Amino acid sequence: MDKRLSILVVDDEPVNIQLLSSALKDVYDILTAQDGYEAISMLKKHTPDLILLDVMMPDLNGFEVCKIIRGCAQFDDIPVIFISALDTYEGTRQGLNIGGNDYITKPVDLALLKQRVRNHLEFKERDATVKRQRNQMVHQKEMLEAALARVKQLEGIIPIGMYS
Repeated sequence: MDKRLSILVVDDEPVNIQLLSSALKDVYDILTAQDGYEAISMLKKHTPDLILLDVMMPDLNGFEVCKIIRGCAQFDDIPVIFISALDTYEGTRQGLNIGGNDYITKPVDLALLKQRVRNHLEFKERDATVKRQRNQMVHQKEMLEAALARVKQLEGIIPIGMYS
């Protein structure tokens, strides 16, 4: 049985957390945080597969949280989708420039949200597959190079054609 993927929903408004969680809970395990500090703390305990992150929160806003996440190698591959009432080109541009993978404005179209979540999780899985395949190829190349070096070493000991 496949492990259910998890999503961390971060928003300072409980109604928004409830709305997003309700839309996704049938397919994904949902973790929640009501502010940026709680989100960072949650990441230390659980590594979600994707983060839905409100931008405008008191104390530590979503952009600051994203910068912290992107600064930690272990979390760098987690897709971050900003969810914000800040519907400006500057806000969208800032969110994407600091490492967000997507930016959705409120009120949220839940069908669109589900599709974007699904797409980003598929992209993440494809990226992980490519990284695994690349690592396998590097390992195979190293093994072939070691075998070739051994053959060359043996050729020096027993010249080829000596027993022909």
